[in-house]
Parts: sequence; structure tokens; C-alpha cells
Amino acid sequence: MKAREAQGDGNLAETLNESALYLGIAIGASVGGLALAIQVPVDMLSVGAGVVALLGMGVQVWLMRRTIAGGEACPHF
Repeated sequence: MKAREAQGDGNLAETLNESALYLGIAIGASVGGLALAIQVPVDMLSVGAGVVALLGMGVQVWLMRRTIAGGEACPHF
């Protein structure tokens, strides 16, 4: 957001970030509700949530390594 703030787009960057957050919440609630509707055991819901979290962490690590390997300053820190 700080990088875009210099060009006057700080509010847009923040808005897009919040929109992505709310979209993720909506998708997660929909998938969880569908899983309960088809009677997936409740224990499996926590396992599924853990898998999604690990996948997200893996993507983040991959992006950070790719950015650092490209010689660019890592914008995540």
C-alpha cells in the first residue's frame, strides 16, 4: 500500500485488499456450509481448513523466494 500511496492509489490498494478478504470469507463459508450439507464429518472440516492454511503459507513462501531470487527487494517486509 505504501508503494501505491506515492502515486495516490493507497486507498484503492486498501480497498482491493479488504475486498479480497471478504471474498475469501464468503468462499470459505460457502464451502463449509456445502460440506456440512453433504454431511462431511465435522472433524474433517478442521483438517480441510488446515490444508488450506498450509497451501496459503506455501504460496506465500514461494512468492517471497521468487521475489528475492529475482534480485528485487521483498515488498512483504
